Amino acid sequence: MTTMCAEDALKYAAALLSHQTRWTSHVIIGSAGCDGHPAELEAIGSAVDEIQVLAGTFGDTLQYSDGRAVMTDTEIRRGLFYRHVWHPDPSREAPRSWWGRLRPKPGISCPGTFEVATDPATQTLHVSVVREGMSALMGASRPHDDVGLTDSAVRLVVNPHVFNVNEVQET
Repeated sequence: MTTMCAEDALKYAAALLSHQTRWTSHVIIGSAGCDGHPAELEAIGSAVDEIQVLAGTFGDTLQYSDGRAVMTDTEIRRGLFYRHVWHPDPSREAPRSWWGRLRPKPGISCPGTFEVATDPATQTLHVSVVREGMSALMGASRPHDDVGLTDSAVRLVVNPHVFNVNEVQET
């Protein structure tokens, strides 16, 4: 475990707060029967902006003092993005993996799922898009359900990507 400086902790908190506030605000605004709570969301947004400005007084808010990125953005498929905020001390962040369902497109009722895996030590994201419906072609007894992608024998990875944040920044 490395020692985390206060500036890096503030950059992490600012990035995490901004990210979480952005997506929760979109959900609140999009809620059925909801007036969007514009005054409340504006107040929260102003607080996030103030914290971002404070974090910016310590240099680039997108980079920790050791040169590592604060966050990584990647596109899972066109129009679907994922942002990961990295902990300033990579030894305090365990690698994670999870999946989600792709939203249906016109004419495609079940487009598939995606998996995201993180490696904090290398700041690498691994993204795979898995097409459902292919399991029937491969002799599976059931399609993947809401418990996760556990039947790896029937997974067909259509679009694997490995994103190293240092390589992404250079291009």
